[in-house]
Amino acid sequence: MENSRIEPAITIKKGTHEKTIEDGPTFLKIMISQITIDSRSTMTYMQSTLSDHDKHMVRFDCNVTQFNDFIKKQIDALQASGETSNNIMVNLLKGYKAITDSQFKQYIPPLINEYDERSNITKEPCQEQIQDIGQSW
Repeated sequence: MENSRIEPAITIKKGTHEKTIEDGPTFLKIMISQITIDSRSTMTYMQSTLSDHDKHMVRFDCNVTQFNDFIKKQIDALQASGETSNNIMVNLLKGYKAITDSQFKQYIPPLINEYDERSNITKEPCQEQIQDIGQSW
C-alpha cells in the first residue's frame, strides 16, 4: 500500500486565467497580497479620491475609459467596505469638466443641466453617455 497524502488544492480564476495551487503557504501569501484592509484611513483615502475627479481626469490624460474604470473601482471598494458617498455625481461632472478637448467639452454642459434639473440622474447613464461620446471620437 502506497503512502499517499492528499494536499489541499485551490483553483484561482481571474478572467480567462486559471491557476491551481496545492501549497498552503503559497495560497496564504496570495490571499494576503490580495486582501484590502478596511481601516478608517483607507476609507478616508477612498472618499478623498472620489472628490478629486478633476485631478484624476488630468492624470489619465483625459482618457474617459480609464477615468470611468478608476471611478468604478473606487466606488466598488467603498461600497464593499459598507461606506457610501453622497456627492458622486457632482464630482463625476467635475471630472468631466476637466476634459481639455474643446469639441468634447461641448457635451458636458448639457449633462450638468440635466443633473441640475433632475437630481435623480445617476452615474451609470452619465458615464455610459460620456463613454459613447469618447468612443465616437
